[in-house]
Amino acid sequence: MKKSAKKTLVAVMLIVVGVGFLIYKGVSETGVYYLTVGEVIAADPGSFNDRGIRVSGKVVEGSTNYNQRDLLLTFTVKDINDDTKTM
Repeated sequence: MKKSAKKTLVAVMLIVVGVGFLIYKGVSETGVYYLTVGEVIAADPGSFNDRGIRVSGKVVEGSTNYNQRDLLLTFTVKDINDDTKTM
């Protein structure tokens, strides 16, 4: 193999590894696990400070309240598997 071909191969390999690393970091930092309502209730309240979470559940019918002045939407969510757990 010629010297220029080896350099090209090394450059391509470095680019592929670099792009792969960036994809891995992007997915691992933005991936968020869906918590159930029961898991959120059972968790330490301070464990969710300064980070986003996603909750899997159903909005309780008639529980939505929209405050147009403050642009605030509130609602109650119930656990999909256990209707007794709400938040």
